[in-house]
Amino acid sequence: MQKPKDSLSQQLESARSEILNSYLTAIEDSFRENRPQLKLINYGTGSGKTHQLFQAIYQTIEEHPDQQIIGIYIAPLREHLSVPSSLESQYPDIPVYKLNSLEMKTTEENIKFYKQWIPSILKNKSFWKNISKAYTHEKIQENQQKLDKVKNVISRLEFIQKTDFGNEEFNSSETTKAIRELNNLVESFLEFIINCKLAQESWPIECLKLIKIFFPLYLLQDKSGIVMLTYDKFETRIPYFIHNSKKWVKKSSYLDKYVIQETNDSKRFILAFDEQEDGYEIILDEKIDIISPQKLAINNALSSINREFSILFSIQSDENRKFLNFIEKNKGVLYEFQEHFEKNKAIEEELQQFAPIYRRLTYEEGNSINFLEKVVAIKKGLGESIEEIINIFDIYDEENPILLNFEILSRVFSKFENNRSLLIPQTLYNQISDELMNIFSYNNLYIYNIEPLKKLFLAKASGGHVQITKEEVSDNTSVAELIYAILAVRPQIKNIEDFLANVLDAEDSQSRSLDIWSKQIARVQKASEEIIAQNQPLKYLNRTYVYESYKSIINIKEISRYQDSKNNLIDHLLREVSIGSTAILTSPEYKIKSMLVNNSNVIFIISATGGIFGDLSTSYDMRYLEDNLRDESGQSSFKRMIEEEVLLCEEIRNEREAKRQITVNFFNTNLSSFANYKTQEVVQQFEKKILKEFIGSDDNWLSNYKIQELNNFTRLLFYLFEDDSIQETIAFTQTLRWIKKLLDYWKALHHANFVFEASSDHSNIYYVKMNHKKYHSNIRIKLILYEASFNKNYYDKTTQKTYLDELVEEKDQKIFFISAYQSAAKGLNPIIKNPNGDEKDFDSLALLMDSYYTVMKPSLKKSVNSEKSTTRYHFALMKSIVHLGDSNLEIKDFNKYLSQPEAGVFQDQQHQILLGKQILQAIGRSERRDFPNQVVKIFINEETRKNLVNFYRYLEREEPNEIRKFSVNNHKVYLSVQEEEKKRGITDYEEHVYDENDAFMAFQEFREKMLDEIEKFHHNQNTFDITKAWDALRDPIVFKEPDSYLKKLRDSGLFPDEFIESLFYHKSQQPEFTPYLASSEEYGKKFQIISDSINGEKIYLYEKRLYPEYLKTNVRGYDLEGNEISSLNSSTDSIYKLYNDLIPQPDIFNTYIPRPHFFYDVLYPSLTENFTERWIEDEIFKGKDWKVIKNFYGFERLLDFKKYNKLYERFDLYYIKENTLFCIDVKAWSVASGNRLSKQTLEKTQNKLNAIIVDYPEFSNVRGLLLNLHASQEKNQQHSATLCSGNLIYFDEHNSPVESKILRDFLFQKVK
Repeated sequence: MQKPKDSLSQQLESARSEILNSYLTAIEDSFRENRPQLKLINYGTGSGKTHQLFQAIYQTIEEHPDQQIIGIYIAPLREHLSVPSSLESQYPDIPVYKLNSLEMKTTEENIKFYKQWIPSILKNKSFWKNISKAYTHEKIQENQQKLDKVKNVISRLEFIQKTDFGNEEFNSSETTKAIRELNNLVESFLEFIINCKLAQESWPIECLKLIKIFFPLYLLQDKSGIVMLTYDKFETRIPYFIHNSKKWVKKSSYLDKYVIQETNDSKRFILAFDEQEDGYEIILDEKIDIISPQKLAINNALSSINREFSILFSIQSDENRKFLNFIEKNKGVLYEFQEHFEKNKAIEEELQQFAPIYRRLTYEEGNSINFLEKVVAIKKGLGESIEEIINIFDIYDEENPILLNFEILSRVFSKFENNRSLLIPQTLYNQISDELMNIFSYNNLYIYNIEPLKKLFLAKASGGHVQITKEEVSDNTSVAELIYAILAVRPQIKNIEDFLANVLDAEDSQSRSLDIWSKQIARVQKASEEIIAQNQPLKYLNRTYVYESYKSIINIKEISRYQDSKNNLIDHLLREVSIGSTAILTSPEYKIKSMLVNNSNVIFIISATGGIFGDLSTSYDMRYLEDNLRDESGQSSFKRMIEEEVLLCEEIRNEREAKRQITVNFFNTNLSSFANYKTQEVVQQFEKKILKEFIGSDDNWLSNYKIQELNNFTRLLFYLFEDDSIQETIAFTQTLRWIKKLLDYWKALHHANFVFEASSDHSNIYYVKMNHKKYHSNIRIKLILYEASFNKNYYDKTTQKTYLDELVEEKDQKIFFISAYQSAAKGLNPIIKNPNGDEKDFDSLALLMDSYYTVMKPSLKKSVNSEKSTTRYHFALMKSIVHLGDSNLEIKDFNKYLSQPEAGVFQDQQHQILLGKQILQAIGRSERRDFPNQVVKIFINEETRKNLVNFYRYLEREEPNEIRKFSVNNHKVYLSVQEEEKKRGITDYEEHVYDENDAFMAFQEFREKMLDEIEKFHHNQNTFDITKAWDALRDPIVFKEPDSYLKKLRDSGLFPDEFIESLFYHKSQQPEFTPYLASSEEYGKKFQIISDSINGEKIYLYEKRLYPEYLKTNVRGYDLEGNEISSLNSSTDSIYKLYNDLIPQPDIFNTYIPRPHFFYDVLYPSLTENFTERWIEDEIFKGKDWKVIKNFYGFERLLDFKKYNKLYERFDLYYIKENTLFCIDVKAWSVASGNRLSKQTLEKTQNKLNAIIVDYPEFSNVRGLLLNLHASQEKNQQHSATLCSGNLIYFDEHNSPVESKILRDFLFQKVK
C-alpha cells in the first residue's frame, strides 16, 4: 500500500516532472527540424534530473514506434548504471542493456550465472540438434569443447582469486589472463550461435542472457532500446555486428565512432553524459598519451637501431646503400649471388660490380639474405620518411631547413653507439629548459620551434655519455638534427621492433623502449588518419589546432637513472636528460561535436555544476561547441538552460526547502567556534591526554594544518554524542591518513574513558563510545573512513558488501562517514537507509578542512600523474586562449606564453573556480533524497568559507544564473555565507578608507626617512640608529607573535606611533573577514588599501605568499589518498620544518593583516631573508656555531657595518671566506628567478659588485647572487664571472619542494 503524499510532496513531484519538458523539447526540436541538439541540463542535486532523463527516452521510444531510437546513458561508476525501478515496470517492453567491461563481465554474480548457464546449454539436446542443420558435426563439437573449457577457466579463476601466491603482480597477471580467456571463449561461442541461422526465439534462454552481457548491441540491431555504460567503457572499443549479406561479422569500435557510423534516417541516438565533469576528466585522460623521458629512454632505442642496422649507418654505408638500392630494383638478385658463390654459377656483368659487397655483407659480416631483404624494406621506409619531411619544409617555405639525408642519420646514430646516457650541463639546462619542455610538431614531421635546437650540439665523450653543449663540435651534429632523425625513424619503429623481436629480450631496456614507442606511434597514426584537420600545417594556436588536431609534443626533460638521489653516478655539474613524447589526441569537445555532424542525434550534458562556462579545466568549452554547431543561418544546435528552466530550479529548491530544517554553522581553530557544549570539557581532556601525545609521539613533525585537521575531526566526533537531532554525518577532509594513524594509536591505548574498537569486518570501520565522568553516553558511533578502494578491503573477500551496506540506521548507534575530497570524485552517492528500508540523506555534513588541491594546483603525485597534470594544465591554457575565438598566437610561442602573467592569472582563476565547484559537489552529497522532517546541519571550516566568498563573488560577477540554479543545501550555504560575510564586512567603510590612506602616508613618510638615513649612513652622516631600526623591523618574531613584535617596536623608541600603527590592520572589534584590495589615491599617489569582499576589487593573496599552499596539501611524502611517495629528496622535510618553525601559526595573520605597503616592502622580504639565513646556518652548515663554521669551513658573517658602512643594504646577506666576499640579495619575486630578469636589474647589481671592489680593495673577489625563495622550476643562471641568479626552492616531479643547488654552488664552487 502506498503512503499518502502530502501537498508539499505533490507540488515537488509536479515541479520535478516539468524537468521532463527540458528533455522532450530538445528531442522534439531535433525530430521536427531534422537537426542535432546539444542541451545542457544543470538542475540542482536531488532534483530528479536523471530520473526524468530515462522517462524522456522511454516516452520518446514509445511515441515513435516506426523510428529506431537508441538511448545511451554514460556515467562515471558502474553503480550508476541502473534505471529507476518504477520506470522499468512502466515500460517492460523496452529493453535496457549494459555495455560491460571485462571486469563487469566477470563479477562474482555473473560468474555464478555462468556456472549455471554453461552446463544447461551443454545439456540442451534439442538445441544442439537444431543447430546441426546449420553446422557440421566437427564445428559443433569444436564449440561444445570451447563452452566446456569455460568451466575449467572459471575454476582456475576462482582458485587464483582465493589463493595468495605471495606476489600481488603475479596474482593480478594470472587473473587477467583467466578473465580474457573466459571472455574470448564465450564470445567465440556466441559468434557461432549468432550465425547459426536459428531464430532467436528458438535459442536457449541462457544464450540470450549471455548475449545480453557480452553483445548487447546485437540485440538492438533492429529495435529501440537503452544502453548504459561507464566513461571508462566509453573510452574502450565495443563489440557489435554487421551483416555482409552472407553472415554476421563481428566488429569493434569506440562508441562515438559507432554512433557516427550507425546514424541514418531511420536510426537516431539520444546520448546522456551524466556527471559531466567526472566524465570530461576521464575522456581527456584517455586523449593524453604520455611516454615519459625516463620510460622511453630514447638513447636506448637509437643505440639499438645503430647497432642492428649498422649496414645503413656505418663508414661503408654509402657503398652498402647503393647495393641495397640495386637489390630493391632487381628482385631475386640475392639468390643469384648466392648461387654464384656457392655453386660457381656465372652472373651478368652488371651484377659482378656488386658481388664483392654481397660477399662482405654475408660471408664476412654474417648477414643472411632474409636480413638484407628486411633492411631493404626499412631503408625504403626511411627514405620515404626523409622525403616527406623535406616536402613539409617546402610546403612551409622554411628559410633554413634542416638538411636531412642518410648521412645525417648516420652522424646522429653514431653518437649513440654503446651509449650510456644523454647529459647536459646544469647551467645550460636551466637556461633552455623552457624551450626543451614542449617542442610542438605538426604531423610528427615538422617542428615549430626548432631554431633554439639548431644552436645546441651533441658531443660523444669517450666514457660513453653523449653531452648536449652550446659549443660547436667537429661534425656539428645538432639537437635539431637529432630530433629530425627521431622523426624520420618513427614510422619504421614497428617494423624494426617486429624485425628484432627474437634479437632483443622482452625485458631488455632497448626492447621495452621500442615497444613503448611503437604503441604510441600506432595510436597517433590512427588518430591522424581520422582527423581531416591534419591535412595541412597549422601555424597558429587556433580552435582547429586545440580541439580538432592531435597535438604532438616532444619533451627533453631531466631524468634520474644514472643520477638517482641515492646512488648518483653523474658529476654534480651535469644533468641527465632524455627525450619523451606526449600526444593530445583531439579533445573531448571534438568527440561530442563529431557525433552531431550531419544528423539529428541529441546529446544531453548533465551536471548540477556543469553550467559554469568559466571552468575550462574539468568541463567542455561550451562556447566552442555553441559556435561550431551553428547552421548556415547562424542558429546553433547548442542549448543552454533558458529562463523558464532557471525559474524551475528555484521552484524545486523552494519546495524542497519547505521539507527540511537546514542550519549552517562556521568554525575555525578555536574550540569555542564549535557547537560542542556538553562535551567541551571531554574534548579538552582528549586533546590533552591522547591527541597531544599522539602528535608528540611521531618521529617527524606534523604541520599546523594537519594538527588542525585532527582537532576538527575529534571535536566533531565528540559533538555527535550530544546532538540528538543528528543520527548520520558525512564529512570531507583533505586526507584520511593522519586520522587513521590517530585511530590506530587510540586503539592501542585501550583507554577506559574513550572506548575504541576496530571492526572485525573491515579495516576502515571503527566504533567509539564515551565513558567519561564529565560526560557519559550509551550511544555508539560507527566511524567509516571511505577510500576509493573501500569495497575491495573487506576482510572476507567473498562478500558482496559495499559501503552502502554500512549506511543503515541501528538503535543506539550513529554513523560518522568521512571521505577525502579526492576519494569522493566520480559521483559518490552515499544514501542512508532506516530500519524500514526507506532512503534518506545524512542529517549533517561537515567540511573539516579545505581541499586546497585541484587539477590546476597539483599536490604530491607520482611522476606519470604529475606529467599528466602538467599536460592537462597546458591544454586548459590552450582552451583559454581560443575560448572566445581563434588567436594569433603562433604554436611555437606557446612555451613563452606559459611564463606570461596571463597564464598565472588563468591558473589561479581556474583553481578558485574548481575549489568552489568541489565544495558545491561535496555539499550536494547530503541532498539526494527527501525524507519527512529531514534535519540537515552543515558545518564549514573558515578557510572553505573564505573560498566560497571568492567563488560566489566570481559567479555574481560573471555567471549569476548559476547561483539561481543552486540546489537546496547549496543555496542555504550561499545565503549563510553572504550573511556571515556582511557581519564581517568592514564597518563604517568610508571612515576605514580615510584610516587606510593615513596608514599608507605614515608608512611612506617614515620609509623615505629611513632610506635617506641609509644614504647618510653610507657617508657616515647619519643621526639615527638605522641598523638597529632595520634589524627591529626584520625581527622574525613578527611571524610568530605580531603583538610582541609591535610592542618591541614601540619599546625601542625608534619609530613614530603612526608608523607602527600603519603596519597591520588589526581591530579587536572587527570579526575575521576575507581581505580584498581596493585602489585609493592621496596627494596624487595611487596605492592599494585593505578592503572587504563587498567593496574590494581583487583578493589579497598575502597568505599564499607567506605560507604557500603546498605546505598545506603535502606532508612528509604522502599524497592526498594517503599513499606514500617514495624517493623524496632529503631536503623536502627540512623545508617543511623550517617554514613551520618560522611561521608556526599562519592563522595569526587572519587577525593581524599586514597592510600591502608593509607586506611587499618589509614583511615578505623579511621572511625570504630570514629563511635563507636560517637555511645557510641550519642546513648548509648543519646548525653549527659560527665559530665552529669558521674553523671548519672558513666562512664568517659580515656584520660590522660600522667598518663596512657602504655595504649596508646594498645586499641582504654577506659572508666572508678568506679574501672573497659573498653578497646575497634575497628577492621576493613572484616569478621564477632568471625567467624575466631585466637587463637593467642585472646591470644595477653588477655595478654594485664593481663598486664594492673599489670601496673595499681588501676583498680580492666579490661575488653576487640574486636569490628568489621559491619557483616552479630550478632556474639557475650565471650572468657574469661574478654574478649569478636562481631560486633556493623548486618543485620536483612529485610537485614537492626541494633545495636547488644554486646556494651551495655559489658558496663552494670555484668561478669558471
